[in-house]
Amino acid sequence: IMERDEILRILLDWNYWGDYKDTSIERREHIKELNRLLKTGEIVVIKGVRRSGKSTLILQLVKKLVEEGLKEENTRVVNFPKVTLIEELRNIVSFKFSEDIGRIVENIVFLELFRSGKEVYYWRDRTGREIDFVVKEGLRVSELVQVCWKVEDEKTRRREIGALVKAMDELKLKDGLIITEDSEGQEDINGKSVTYKPLWKWLVQ
Repeated sequence: IMERDEILRILLDWNYWGDYKDTSIERREHIKELNRLLKTGEIVVIKGVRRSGKSTLILQLVKKLVEEGLKEENTRVVNFPKVTLIEELRNIVSFKFSEDIGRIVENIVFLELFRSGKEVYYWRDRTGREIDFVVKEGLRVSELVQVCWKVEDEKTRRREIGALVKAMDELKLKDGLIITEDSEGQEDINGKSVTYKPLWKWLVQ
């Protein structure tokens, strides 16, 4: 299961509250009603057609809450539009040789899994071996997805495969997926099937 600190780190990556500059008309009555609903302790859902101003309304609400004393550093405004995925893909091109490429690819994979309605978790054993994405269907783990951008590096490849095979043993799965830059193929390891698939091909499947 994904740890609290890991979730907060991901949300911080996507938080765009600090960059918010509102130029629209304040929707006072809507904000007043939302503020009232928030105080009930219930989850509040805002629904509407695209481009109707839902995101702007949320940002205006948060701005109001900050003005009333909410600590800005405790504020997270996260959006999951398809453009975010496109922007992250653009980042891969822009930062192809950056050490940050792994985080960018992990963000893309998470966004796509989230967009597809998958229930996603994180796995780590006592020795520190990790699996980036554990996908569940109901109570059953259905898929393990590991991101390894450069599998050509033997040390990195062995580390990622080791974690994947260990997780497959523990979670009783026969197949695992490694998402790469451009490597593709399949290999059997200790009776387990490991598939390598380029990110672009995984996204369009």
